[in-house]
Amino acid sequence: MQAEAEIRAAATAWAEAIQRRDVEAASRILGDEYALMAPGLGEMPRAKWLEGLPMYVVHSYEHTDVRVHVYGETAVMRSRYKQQATVFGKDRSGEMLVTDVWVKRDGRWQVVARHTSMLGG
Repeated sequence: MQAEAEIRAAATAWAEAIQRRDVEAASRILGDEYALMAPGLGEMPRAKWLEGLPMYVVHSYEHTDVRVHVYGETAVMRSRYKQQATVFGKDRSGEMLVTDVWVKRDGRWQVVARHTSMLGG
């Protein structure tokens, strides 16, 4: 399915932009209404997320069990995500469940929402 392949490619580009701490590349992938929902953070809107990206140091990461469900011009991607990382100098390593919502606009997919839940303790 072409849409699923496009979303997987966009998600890979986003993960690589995060690892490079590339605010410009990430800003092209994020929709204007993007927000992250995460334990301990609550809701982090796009501007704040982009502002903090230079302090998000990802040493390694891996997405597994990736599932993409396309609903026309909207898609939901669910995955398990494992990372070794620090955010603002604090360890943020671990494994989590991630749900991303993608919307196709002007011929390209943008992520408009992410929700993460840490696994384990």
